[in-house]
Amino acid sequence: MSIRKYANILGPFTKYIVATIAALLIITQWDNVIEFTDVMWEHNSQQSANTKTNGNKGATNADGKTKKQEQTPAEHNSGSNTKGKTKQVEGESVAMRQGIKIASWNMCNIGISKDDEELDFMSKLLRYYDIVAIQEISTKLSGPRAITKLNEALNRRGQKWTYIISDPTSGAGSERYAYLWKEKSVELKGRPWLVTGKSLDDDLAREPFMARFKVNELELTKHNAEVKEILLANFHAVPTAKKPANEINLLAKLHQLYRKDKLLIAGDFNLSQKHDSFNKLKNYGYIPSIVDKKTSLRMYEKEGSYLAQEYDNIFYESGELVKLRGGVIDFVPRLPSLKAARSISDHLPVWCEINFK
Repeated sequence: MSIRKYANILGPFTKYIVATIAALLIITQWDNVIEFTDVMWEHNSQQSANTKTNGNKGATNADGKTKKQEQTPAEHNSGSNTKGKTKQVEGESVAMRQGIKIASWNMCNIGISKDDEELDFMSKLLRYYDIVAIQEISTKLSGPRAITKLNEALNRRGQKWTYIISDPTSGAGSERYAYLWKEKSVELKGRPWLVTGKSLDDDLAREPFMARFKVNELELTKHNAEVKEILLANFHAVPTAKKPANEINLLAKLHQLYRKDKLLIAGDFNLSQKHDSFNKLKNYGYIPSIVDKKTSLRMYEKEGSYLAQEYDNIFYESGELVKLRGGVIDFVPRLPSLKAARSISDHLPVWCEINFK
């Protein structure tokens, strides 16, 4: 029977069938519909904001040239081509995603500072990623409460997020770490731990917080049925006055302790990746995701620049992993002043997208 004859038979019911199919699609893909709508709204808003703030001295480099706005993965994908194939924003199709997106952020005493509006702003920046490593959480009860609120803000954006917070670190300048992650993207394996009793906790003021994640999306590695897992180390080095190089020299021990894992080390190192103290780590094949990009904020602008140092990074084990993309999320131009930006944090988040070799 021809298609035309089927159409004639179903004619009176066609609109109901179409409506039913549309309803089923919306129900089954509701998370993606919500996130796609949110991403597009934010993208349009940012386009408008960029038009209004073009030429603002807060968006210039130290040399006085106009500073290029740092893009999130979704904003980058929405208008770029790779090998002739148009990429899509994250909310459009899970299957189109090429890797796991990991962000790291020193949130500057979260729990002591950050109101609900600021936490909501932070969730807008982080919603594109699959795993977020957080440093500098207050050891007071207000610290975990702020992370809970941040997780709730992320959940309101259409995806299911969950989180885990570390115990306070054992040395001077004690703080907590946290991981937040999208349940559809990765699964936590076992319970995360602070590295203790491994000749590291005595020598590091804030011992690393370790967590294993299994990648849920087999589309990333469909050529290989092997279960794919990564091990993340979340780390915050001592301030520059306390010689963070002494601590960074010891991070190579993490590779020795966890040789069987595909390891990434994320955090605020209080030193540039160019420093010699990273050489031991680099000799094991670890590569910084961020190169020549400043990530900390000045108190006040100097010579037209509000950026200070190259402190934050994500190192990945290049023998096991490959970096697809990476960058710094410069949120300063989205806010009315540098003071308002520093109330969010005195550090910019960094991110990378990785896949398995």
